[in-house]
Amino acid sequence: MRSIVSFLLCSSLAAAPLAAAPGPEYRRLERAYWAFQPPKPTQPPALPSDQQQWASTPIDAFVMAKLAAEGLRPAPEADRATLIRRAYFAVTGLPPSPSEVADFEADRSPDAWEKVVDGLLASPHFGERFGQQWLDVVRFAETEGFEYDRYLPGLWRYRDYVIESFNEDKPYDAFLREQLAGDEMVEGEETSARNQQLLVAAGFHRLGAVRRNAGNQEVASSRNEVLTERTDIVGAAFLGLTVGCARCHDHKFDPIKHRDYYQLQAFLAAAEERDVSLGGAMTPAEWRDKTKELRGKL
Repeated sequence: MRSIVSFLLCSSLAAAPLAAAPGPEYRRLERAYWAFQPPKPTQPPALPSDQQQWASTPIDAFVMAKLAAEGLRPAPEADRATLIRRAYFAVTGLPPSPSEVADFEADRSPDAWEKVVDGLLASPHFGERFGQQWLDVVRFAETEGFEYDRYLPGLWRYRDYVIESFNEDKPYDAFLREQLAGDEMVEGEETSARNQQLLVAAGFHRLGAVRRNAGNQEVASSRNEVLTERTDIVGAAFLGLTVGCARCHDHKFDPIKHRDYYQLQAFLAAAEERDVSLGGAMTPAEWRDKTKELRGKL
């Protein structure tokens, strides 16, 4: 997952077509939308000899070529104290210690910079820093909002799952699958460490505000609000698209049909919410038996 820190990958989630329901077809221009095209291998531009020293990676060659095309030149390289501070704040959000700065300034080996970066990516603070970006995207909170603002015990485990996924360098496609369908990936006893992790990952679907009012008779309306927000966040977080604009009509800017929006939502509507026991003193079976006993006394 560390390889995607500097750029966004989009995963496609396609809805199965409804055989009996005709719908609008996408025009060729819509299918040619740039974000839907597969990436193509591209050779870095060749640089003149006086620019090659600045480009230490293939990406630098693209940057340098664009600067040259605009008549610009890169600023001089920052001093070592500035470089290491930038790296620390960018990767962990924390400043380097005085001894770490001194060690980097004294290290004149050709791979001194690479060692600093590798050390930061191996730090547990890396997952804490970049996991926060993902938690913000999926609107992580430990309460449901609205007037009751009900507390969701155990949802902190989802936060830790995200942090650990970044620190383990988990493949991005696996990271998405586990959140979308972790509970469907469980095999064998739920109490195994791997299955517990999958159930925690599926906690993604419990994020977001839920309206629960005393005597609320609009259960269907509240459920629809949850599904709407869930559909929108799947589009925004996993597809990089504002699919919510197609809730009431075909999207005005992106090639997303009104019909496709509800096909996507249909996948999410089929899921039922249930509470699970995670990592407690009781096994899931003991927890269910105790719950049944207590309900019988009510």
